[in-house]
Amino acid sequence: MGFNHPALLETFFAAGSIGAAAVLVNPRLRQAEVEYILGDCGATTVVFGQDQRENAAGLEAELTGVRSWVSMDGGGPGEEYERFLASGSEELVDEPVEQDDLALIMYTSGTTGRPEGATLTHRTTSSTSTSTP
Repeated sequence: MGFNHPALLETFFAAGSIGAAAVLVNPRLRQAEVEYILGDCGATTVVFGQDQRENAAGLEAELTGVRSWVSMDGGGPGEEYERFLASGSEELVDEPVEQDDLALIMYTSGTTGRPEGATLTHRTTSSTSTSTP
């Protein structure tokens, strides 16, 4: 959750390499909308920027399925991003991932009701990358 930041790109690729799906959350959403999306997708780790500290702090107690809250810029609930990375194992985790495995969930704007998660596979994300000039 946040505006453009290198940590978001790192997190996106890291999620794919361990067989997890990334969920990009619009940083302009209100807390109730963010709560719905994170609850709906079953988020277990949330990486957020300074613009989302207030949302993260308000959601920490509500979203009990989230095991890790990680602040890209420090402050707010959870751990600071670089400290979070340093606390992990140096052993490379390379989970086998198939082209049709889930890679990304992007939520619709919810114009006719609640936002819905549109799923993209690894095949879709790589095809998009290779076909973009």
